[in-house]
Amino acid sequence: MSTQVIGRTLDKTGKPIEGTGVALSTDGATFQLLLKEKELVLFSNPITGEYAAEVHITEGNGEVVIKGLGILPAGASGPPKHIHPTYEEEFEVVEGEALFILNKDQKIMHAGEKIVVPAGVAHTFKPHGDSLLSVLVVARPAGKLNEVVHTIFGLAHEGKLDKKGQPNFWQGIAFGSELMDDTVFTSPPPGVQKFVFKLFAAKAKRKGYKALYPEYMKPDFWNKRVEQLKKE
Repeated sequence: MSTQVIGRTLDKTGKPIEGTGVALSTDGATFQLLLKEKELVLFSNPITGEYAAEVHITEGNGEVVIKGLGILPAGASGPPKHIHPTYEEEFEVVEGEALFILNKDQKIMHAGEKIVVPAGVAHTFKPHGDSLLSVLVVARPAGKLNEVVHTIFGLAHEGKLDKKGQPNFWQGIAFGSELMDDTVFTSPPPGVQKFVFKLFAAKAKRKGYKALYPEYMKPDFWNKRVEQLKKE
């Protein structure tokens, strides 16, 4: 079984930084899925070691849906527990094992298994076991999940997150106050968050902080920072 390292972080000269990237089995489901994409753009979070890409899947009804593929290394903590008030998410494990938490319930899922998280249900997930986890996720109807992930990963590349991958106070205020209709984190309690946002949102905006940054959605940003998958 052969492996290939993809997604290495590029330095300012465009040279891959040794020790970065993720090793995938070339025969594995994750690598083969990425290999099929004609216009693949890998993006990464160099702090957490997570990777993501958009992939196009033809569903049973013939509809082509853009899904986000997340690749999390073993031991990753996964996203903070959160709620999407207005849309559901469908997850499918591509490779590895996942521990999903919905409200207070826990469920271990394996490759090929799917789960739908209804709107308003608090949830998170992370790898289970000592192998990497890759997961397909699609929001129905489309929310701002794609933009949020691009923004967090982009901030990480620009050194604007702390060592745990968390934004500073003002960036956190901008995120929360502008995205309350899309994504709500469960800690601190939403009521407390609303109170704090009311106090500080205007000042965060004056300081130039935004919830989303369009530049992080552009392929050119990632082509300069992340080594893309080379296809023969």
